[in-house]
Amino acid sequence: MNLAQFHCTPAPPGADGPGLRFTAISPGVPRTVLDEAEQLIGYEPPRSAPPRPSASELAAFPAVFSHSSLADGGRLLARTVCTGADPSGRSDFHAHCVHLPLDTELPGGVLPIATWRSPQWAAVTPDGGVPRPLETLSAPWQFDRDELADFAAVRAPWLAVFFDALRRTDEEEAAARIVLVERDSSNVARWIALACAVLPDASAHRLTFTTYTRQPRQAGQQIIGVLPDDVQALAGHEERYRVIDCTVPGPGEPAGQRPPDSVATESGRPDRWAELAAEIWLSRAPELFAAAPSLPGGHFDAGRLAVAALRSGTALGPSGRTAAADWVVDHPDALTESLRQRLATELAPELRAGIADSAQDVPRAVELLRIADVLGVDCTDLLAEVAGRQARALIADPDGAYTPGVRTVLEDRFEFRAALLGELDALAAADPPAAVRLLARIPLLFTGVQALPHLRMCAAAPSSEAVGSDRVAALHTVVRAGGVSLFADPPVLRTAVRLVWGSAAMTAGEARLLLGQNGSDPFRASGAWADVVRAALEAPGEDPAAPELAHDVLRSFPEDLEPRVRAALLLLEFAGGLRDGTVGSGWAGRAVSLRSAAEPVEPTVLDHAFGAVARRLLSPDRPDGELYALIDSGDPDLVAAYGRAARQEAVRDRLRAVPAYVADCFSAWSARPKASPAWDETRTSLLDKVLRPVVRALPDADITSVEGHLEREGGRWTREFREWNRPGALSRIGRRLSGRGRRPSPDDPGRSS
Repeated sequence: MNLAQFHCTPAPPGADGPGLRFTAISPGVPRTVLDEAEQLIGYEPPRSAPPRPSASELAAFPAVFSHSSLADGGRLLARTVCTGADPSGRSDFHAHCVHLPLDTELPGGVLPIATWRSPQWAAVTPDGGVPRPLETLSAPWQFDRDELADFAAVRAPWLAVFFDALRRTDEEEAAARIVLVERDSSNVARWIALACAVLPDASAHRLTFTTYTRQPRQAGQQIIGVLPDDVQALAGHEERYRVIDCTVPGPGEPAGQRPPDSVATESGRPDRWAELAAEIWLSRAPELFAAAPSLPGGHFDAGRLAVAALRSGTALGPSGRTAAADWVVDHPDALTESLRQRLATELAPELRAGIADSAQDVPRAVELLRIADVLGVDCTDLLAEVAGRQARALIADPDGAYTPGVRTVLEDRFEFRAALLGELDALAAADPPAAVRLLARIPLLFTGVQALPHLRMCAAAPSSEAVGSDRVAALHTVVRAGGVSLFADPPVLRTAVRLVWGSAAMTAGEARLLLGQNGSDPFRASGAWADVVRAALEAPGEDPAAPELAHDVLRSFPEDLEPRVRAALLLLEFAGGLRDGTVGSGWAGRAVSLRSAAEPVEPTVLDHAFGAVARRLLSPDRPDGELYALIDSGDPDLVAAYGRAARQEAVRDRLRAVPAYVADCFSAWSARPKASPAWDETRTSLLDKVLRPVVRALPDADITSVEGHLEREGGRWTREFREWNRPGALSRIGRRLSGRGRRPSPDDPGRSS
């Protein structure tokens, strides 16, 4: 079988258009191929070429070696050389072309680029205008390994970028064309030879290229070679071309001044396969590209190529070794005994280092643990540390940390699952709500023999709606789910409290009930005693259980309370004593003293203590002198609490019903003017806003009764009351009772109110 071929030169001057003159054509070459060749074949000398080159100068001109796709699915392999200039100064050239119809290859499976140096390429038209028979194109070059390896070493900075672009070209129909900028077109041919060595065989046969053109934007091949002077033609069209300029410093080389007319190229980091392909060429082991297909995986699977390299004893860097490790996970069935041992020997140190590296992404560390397990690399001593890191990652970000690889390791490796659940149980004790969120999103099964009480309680934690009003009963339900006793494992009490109450405080009644049911020991041992203290200190002022709880806490945890908290609890206990009538005299002084020791005291505690003092001072059985002690204390909060208590509706109702109480309040609220601004403001407001409206509405008989009670306290009080109660006397009496124009009298009543 003879190859179909033809020869052509430029059409002579004066011809219609710049077309070709076909000087020799094999029988059977379709006319459509010749027509298409008009668009594919041509030659422009370099910009720096002399107008009428000598023979030696012509020899230095770049040759155009091209492999192009044709519309009918066939391909055109051609070599074009400059042969001089015609009398008009126009360059002359000769092209020798071989037509490869659809679904055919060069005889013997020779790759198109391998024929680059074939002596059968003609530079002149054969005698008689008839192509010499051509049964094959010899390939004396045929990828000389050493020559290409030497070339790869010189072009090391650009290798990975080139192979990354090449992979995209093979996988993506609309991929950017690769433009190689070289000063010698022979180097472009070497680049193409490197490409064909790493591509699948079918892709290498179909790869289209041209080693030289002055018009890269008009070239339709996948790989295009240009001289540095011509790369500027691509400016503004960078998205369509991946320009690799080997005439300027490459990626990773010392930065130099890039010529202003060059087009910036490399963008993004090459993928792992491209980096590995470059590494293998630099290791002078291109035979690995042919050996890799014996292993499972896609052609551009970096892991498959890396395993082939390690199997052969070729050393790889971290990226390649990582790719090999990942391949092991995806293809465990492909590991023969000799290949498990080889990979284990090669990868064991890095697997263990990666697993132990605290800076390593946690799911990746677990993946490495899985790989080590597949390869039989012992990492038992690293399980606990990795399990702890994975547990913390799951608590922080359940969805992000629960990767498919982590799930597989949990399913397949009992030791790791047990270690992880143990770590999660400890974290659940520290942050139960976070564990509840984790278990709501990630299905972790507790089917083993591990106790895991905190995790089990978190798994059974009721929603706020399910808890209902009986939170104490809900706590016991949660504790039972943990499977252990409060007395055997006290910390479960703390976990249960946080699961049932969350961030809210117990009520004082709930805390008293739990303390009574379980005693103080579980609370002290678990640290939950702090929740009981909080329940007391944050109980609202109207909660009658708070003083009782304070008494219980003071008795149950005497060694655990800091001085400030103890003083606050004593204030609450004092409030209960006032309510029950078990406290002796000196109420105001005791309250103010305890308040000072309890600072910064909780507002609710002040509400209890100062409110209790105020209510007792407003009762009919108050001891002598206690109101004066309040007035003289100078504590504005205590005085304000008295004012609030006096404004309650119960006080107004008693004033309306008991004239003696009216007399008592009048004398109390008129006492000690100017003792303090707070007391002056409070007593004046009580006289005007509370007492006056009641007195004005009293019948005459009640007024007479009030005056009689005041008369028994001292005649001056009766006169003061009548003047205060006389219509129009408000401002005058107000001035007198506030001390203006009046000297203190030695017969002011000593009875306090």
